[in-house]
Amino acid sequence: MRPDHIVTFRGFRETHTGKRFHPLAKALVELRRHDGRVEKLPHHGGHSPTGLEWGYSGSGPADLAISLIVALTGRKPEPAVWLHVRDRIVAPIQSPTWEIPAKRIRDAIFAAEHGLTS
Repeated sequence: MRPDHIVTFRGFRETHTGKRFHPLAKALVELRRHDGRVEKLPHHGGHSPTGLEWGYSGSGPADLAISLIVALTGRKPEPAVWLHVRDRIVAPIQSPTWEIPAKRIRDAIFAAEHGLTS
């Protein structure tokens, strides 16, 4: 299970009955690998007791940013890195369903780690 084999991440909302796009539905995030396999993104971070989220700058989006980074790097990031990913990629998402290329997140990680953020 190599991190460089992750191609995209996809988020959506799902209720306990499986109906998608319900406004109170639980946020779920999947990762897709180069061979087409789809897996649930493991929750890392520990800021949010209710799970992963997006669309604002809070604890759920913080955990999503951390989880995305851990999936791609295999390690927990420094705060400056996950804050950059949260604020630039996760918080601006305003759709109940989305897909982000792993390369976009890798590029944001690189920028944050090398001080290339503005």
